[in-house]
Amino acid sequence: MRKFGIYSNDQLIAWTRLEHFEPPAHAGGKFIPTGDYAKLKDEIVATCGVANQDFLNLSLKTEQGEPLGVLHIYLMDQPHIYGEDIGYEMVVGGFVNPSYCTLFKDECEKKLTKVTTPKSPVLIVNLDRRDE
Repeated sequence: MRKFGIYSNDQLIAWTRLEHFEPPAHAGGKFIPTGDYAKLKDEIVATCGVANQDFLNLSLKTEQGEPLGVLHIYLMDQPHIYGEDIGYEMVVGGFVNPSYCTLFKDECEKKLTKVTTPKSPVLIVNLDRRDE
C-alpha cells in the first residue's frame, strides 16, 4: 500500500496512506505523527477549524522522497475530541504534478467510470436537418 510523507519546511512530521478518495481532486486519511511532529503539535491543534495553515509550509512526498505538487494540505489534530482512531486526519487537494488520476489511477477510474442510465428515453434532435 502507498505511503506518503507530510513535511513542514522539509522536515518529515507525519506519514499518511491517503486512504480516502474524492476523484478527481482530493484525497485524505489518517496521519501518523513522527517524533518531529511534537514541535508543531500545539500550532496545528490551535489551527483546527481554520482554513489556512500556510505558515506551516506543508508539502507531500512519496515514500521514496519524490515531491508531489499539490495546492493545499490541511491537518486536523483532534484525538482529544474524536479519539486516536479518527483524531489525526488530513486532506490534500489540487494534485498538480503528477495529476490525481496519474497518482491514484485505480481509484480515479472507479469513480469516473460509474455511469448512470436515465430512467426515461433520451431524445436526440439533429438541428442541422432541414425539412422542406
